[in-house]
Amino acid sequence: RKMALLTVLSLVESKPSCRWHCLRLLFRLAYSGGDDSSIRFDTIRLIINKIYSAGADALARWQLPHLDDTEAGKLLGPAGAERSNWEIPDDEFLPLQQLKGRCVEDVATTMLRS
Repeated sequence: RKMALLTVLSLVESKPSCRWHCLRLLFRLAYSGGDDSSIRFDTIRLIINKIYSAGADALARWQLPHLDDTEAGKLLGPAGAERSNWEIPDDEFLPLQQLKGRCVEDVATTMLRS
């Protein structure tokens, strides 16, 4: 099991065309791993310890639903207020730093909300 997770990690780091699919696979294992909690915890530890790194990307407005527009405007600043969405330009290529930071945060937030 751990060898399989390390293989997925290797694909994330070395194969740009596999990054997005591997991240989705890892989150599916983490959130719907069935009755085997050890695979879920191993997957969550892999995501947190080996893949995720906080990026320097500015916040987007949709990430602050609990704040009203004036409070969010203070945190976002003038550049962040203009940027209302965040899209991946190409489904087949995802830069590693973008995956390690913003994509992990966004997928985790979406999974937790659903």
